[in-house]
Amino acid sequence: MAKEDLDSLHETIFRLSQPDVRRDIDAARDEAERGDAVSGPDLRGEFGLAE
Repeated sequence: MAKEDLDSLHETIFRLSQPDVRRDIDAARDEAERGDAVSGPDLRGEFGLAE
């Protein structure tokens, strides 16, 4: 396994082991399904950031 892949796996395991992260991910998915999310391009435009 490449070092970058192992590092990524460790990071994923760490993030998913943190309290409330899975709840936050589920909430974000629910918001997106309801259309309560802002697209990346819209958000960048709102804050004047380049694409």
